Amino acid sequence: QGSVAGLRAVVSGRDSLASAPDWQAAAGYTEKMQTMIQETVALLGDASAHASYEVSGHELAAILQRRHAATAAKKAVTLEVTGGFDHTLDSHRGSLLCLIASNLVENALQASNAGQTVSVVFRNGGPHAIVTVCDEGPGIPDTIRAHLFEPGRTGRAGGTGLGLAISQLLARQIGATLALESTGPDGTVFRLTLPLKEPGAGLP
Repeated sequence: QGSVAGLRAVVSGRDSLASAPDWQAAAGYTEKMQTMIQETVALLGDASAHASYEVSGHELAAILQRRHAATAAKKAVTLEVTGGFDHTLDSHRGSLLCLIASNLVENALQASNAGQTVSVVFRNGGPHAIVTVCDEGPGIPDTIRAHLFEPGRTGRAGGTGLGLAISQLLARQIGATLALESTGPDGTVFRLTLPLKEPGAGLP
């Protein structure tokens, strides 16, 4: 987190280039990354207090429910987080999985109107943990869909398009895949798939 904060300070301090699009994008990117890292620390504060530094899928589901309950209530959107898995993840993989899922939930809530539902399902798909996040929003425009995970691409007013781009990069860091499963006028579904064993790890 310190290194990201330092990068952000350097980028933000480039007064002579402050108006340059590339520097503006870099400043936004580092700010978003720093915010997401801070959220991860807060999300897993309780879990990381344990000596084992491990967290199960059930615990991650509960953390997400608590983390986004206030936002859902404020928007009058129903947030349903169900399922889980017993397999435990180390602090690194668990925190990044939680961070990515949290960003997907945040996006889903922002895309939702009062009276709609955001559904998050954790499940064990054999050797993989699978998290799906579904909303009932208007869907992602075709013009955005082809470049969805690129920085600066967003269909939300005031959005930066950085959250999904960063989430995609973080997913790759832990061997996971993040994909748009479906989108349309009835809603959008994202799927995050994580191998329950790191590459090269032996069988349980």
